[in-house]
Amino acid sequence: MAKAARKKPVAPMIVFSRARDIPFNRIRLSDSNVRETDVEAGLDELTHDIDRREDLVQGLNVRAILDEDGNETGDFETPAGGRRYRSIARLVEAGRFPADGLVPCIVKKADAKTSAVDDSLAENLLRLALHPLDQFKAFKRMFDMGMSKEEIADAWRTTPRYIMQRLRLATVAPALHDAYARNEMTLAMLEAFTVNPDHERQQQVWERISTSWQKEPWHIRNMLTETTVPAADKRARFVGIDAYEAAGGPVLRDLFSEENGGWLQDVTLLDRLVDEKLRTVADEIAGQGWKWIDAAVELPYGHTNGLRRLVGVTQELTDEERATREALRDEYDELEAQYAEAQDLPDEVDQRLGEIEAELDAFENRPISFAPEDIARAGVFVSIGREGELIVSPGYVRPEDEQPETVDGEDAGEGADPSGPDAVQRAVITVGGEPVPDADEEEDDAVKPLPERLVTDLTAWRTLALRNALAENPRVAMTALLHKLVLDTFERTATSGTSLYAAVRHIYLPTDATGLADSAAAKMIDERADAWRGDIPTGDDDRLWDWIDGLDDASRLALLAHCVSFGVNALYERPNPYSGNGISQHGLDRRMAEAERLAQATGLDLVEAGWRPMPGLAGLGLGGQPDGQNRHTAFLNGPVDRQTVAPDRVTPPHSPWILQAGAVIPAALITGIRSDLPGQITAQVTENVYDSPTGSLLLIPQGTRIIGQYDDGVTFGQRRVLLVWNRLILPGGRSIILERLPGADASGYAGLEDGVDYHWWDLMKAAGLSTLLAVGTELATSDEDRLIRAIRDGAQDTVNQAGQQIVQRQLQVAPTLTIRPGFPVRIIVTRDLVFEPAGG
Repeated sequence: MAKAARKKPVAPMIVFSRARDIPFNRIRLSDSNVRETDVEAGLDELTHDIDRREDLVQGLNVRAILDEDGNETGDFETPAGGRRYRSIARLVEAGRFPADGLVPCIVKKADAKTSAVDDSLAENLLRLALHPLDQFKAFKRMFDMGMSKEEIADAWRTTPRYIMQRLRLATVAPALHDAYARNEMTLAMLEAFTVNPDHERQQQVWERISTSWQKEPWHIRNMLTETTVPAADKRARFVGIDAYEAAGGPVLRDLFSEENGGWLQDVTLLDRLVDEKLRTVADEIAGQGWKWIDAAVELPYGHTNGLRRLVGVTQELTDEERATREALRDEYDELEAQYAEAQDLPDEVDQRLGEIEAELDAFENRPISFAPEDIARAGVFVSIGREGELIVSPGYVRPEDEQPETVDGEDAGEGADPSGPDAVQRAVITVGGEPVPDADEEEDDAVKPLPERLVTDLTAWRTLALRNALAENPRVAMTALLHKLVLDTFERTATSGTSLYAAVRHIYLPTDATGLADSAAAKMIDERADAWRGDIPTGDDDRLWDWIDGLDDASRLALLAHCVSFGVNALYERPNPYSGNGISQHGLDRRMAEAERLAQATGLDLVEAGWRPMPGLAGLGLGGQPDGQNRHTAFLNGPVDRQTVAPDRVTPPHSPWILQAGAVIPAALITGIRSDLPGQITAQVTENVYDSPTGSLLLIPQGTRIIGQYDDGVTFGQRRVLLVWNRLILPGGRSIILERLPGADASGYAGLEDGVDYHWWDLMKAAGLSTLLAVGTELATSDEDRLIRAIRDGAQDTVNQAGQQIVQRQLQVAPTLTIRPGFPVRIIVTRDLVFEPAGG
């Protein structure tokens, strides 16, 4: 007979401890409470919360105190709830709660299954902090229920701005909230999405970047504001944000940035306000009697070419203005002396020094007055400066507004007339910004030459730099001038193609050459010209002769060099193979050869002169490998090397000793970086780093070493070195894997930027060699027909192809990026790092 199956024993039912109210003066802290370190931390906030709500959210966990015989004494101890106990004690001391007031408690049995120490540990260790997203939503619900931002901030012991930020985070698109909850984005990324309230646009941007490695907050902000104008734009500063908003213009504001003033959304309205304000200014200036006013947001480089500048009279200071100026200088000197030893000036002192500097500048830049008859035939240029300031440049006379002066027997010479045989500015048909090739030009599929527009821009830069270099070297200027005069006197050579015109007439540069107006050479030339213009007497040839005759030799040479420099012409032009208007190939080669000689004599270095890569080069596809960005992505997502002595993590998760994603570790490089070869890098932490939840636990001491590597694959035009960090070694020898955390500079921009060598001088030498090879040995003859044929067919000549290949190959040389030892670096934490075990 079969036996009946044995039943499994039934687990006893759980019976919870009962709650009861106990007078506070019958309760004391238990010695079993495990919280012993920094027990006062956070008590101010907890006491404030109990005080404002006049109640406990959670009661105390207590056990009866027994006497020697095991009988209850009527008193209780609390092993779990020590922070609440201490807060109630503070309220008793402050008179807000009676000493014998009843406190809700959970009373554990004397023979409970777990010990009092176990209860205390569970109370402190098993609590899980609220997810930030739930905090945002909770604040939003409180706000919707009628509490103001100020009331919420007071209740939670924070600032109204912090509450405004949390409320803004709660309004982001729900799909982004879900991604944040799944840890697919960081808090900094979610903050970046708040700059644009349009949920549809937010989701479009998230869909674009969610599968990309480029997820930095600044990139998100740029994408969300790409159709707007930054508040730092000179147009916005010129009009003023208040005036723009008063006209009904909407502004996107970033609550998470102290420096950013927002973005102006209505660009059309902004441009209209700019035009109206410029028109108002122009009307006011026109009332002074000027013949014309040319107002624009930005005037092209060379807009004063061919115009005569009037010399006005500077208005003298009154006695009262002189006294004010001296008082300001004394105040400035006193403030500087008072804070000479201070590392950082107080904000109010720094602001006052800036105000004094502005007022003193106004005394130095006195208004200039002009004669009424001069005003009647001259005009004024009005534009907007980089900082949004109004720039008014009065006193320019156009050629058609004055009677031209002629000298009997004077030869106009080359360069005087833009329509002359060697003019730079001549009719060129362009489509999409690029010159249209002549009908008889043949395609060369093997090697394509550099676009003429780009070569013109390059040589315009070189011409300007050569002028500045020549003006700073009187000896070379004297040699160049004497060389030209000897050629004209003894060899009677033609002027076509020379790089220096003895008549010294201005050779105008292309007005749209990239960045030419803001170049260092242009600014130095303008400053030098303004300095001489202020000294040279005008309107009287005899006075001018006497003034020059009275100069010392050094001043004469400096003036000679300055004047001669304006005749330098190293510009590339398309040769005219039919000997009509324009320059011949032979003349162009001669010009470039002479320019090279001047560059060598002056020691010109274009990079040192301020030349930087132009957008035109990037458009050629010659700036580096086409898959450069994909290779950068692969570098950031490369495999993690976990083979080290230390374990992956020192402690389990959910620990108070945690540095959470979004934190920044400040450090400085110990080893330098040079991108020619791959290598490892070492940095040292420069400031103590504390835990994210409380900011009170030291996790990374100053002096901790960090090991990483940099990306040596540099593409054309790149200025920053990409780097990642793999391992952190604490002073005691313990370490943790960082899993390729990205490195940034002190401002948070990805990578580091210090020294850059683009090898542009090598490129210029290669281009010069290509020019010399273009027509080969065909130029050795004076046969005009053969020369024309050689130029027309030069694009197919193998020697020309070799020259072009030299240039193409030189363009493939990547720049060399250098970062010095000691350079500051920031390690961006992208995933939570746990450093110490709980209770350790």
